[in-house]
Amino acid sequence: MELKVATVFVSVKVWEKRYFLPVFRLLWSDINNTELSHYIDHTGRTYESWTDYLENNHLPKCMYCYPKYGFYSCSSGWKHEFDPDLEPTIE
Repeated sequence: MELKVATVFVSVKVWEKRYFLPVFRLLWSDINNTELSHYIDHTGRTYESWTDYLENNHLPKCMYCYPKYGFYSCSSGWKHEFDPDLEPTIE
């Protein structure tokens, strides 16, 4: 079994303070080659999925920004789109 670890950064804004919180993603394949992920937040709490993290984290009521699906990705040409004048999609 190969275990992969990635860091996802959650950008947090509480009042006028801004900071980044790391969330560690553990990725591995089970015996059926199904990819599985778990997430660990900056306090050591574990989550079974990105949705679990979003719904059950203990962050204070604040504004935060994060990768929609809990990981970073690029287009097939390894290019990403960044436009500082483009409003981000917020759910």
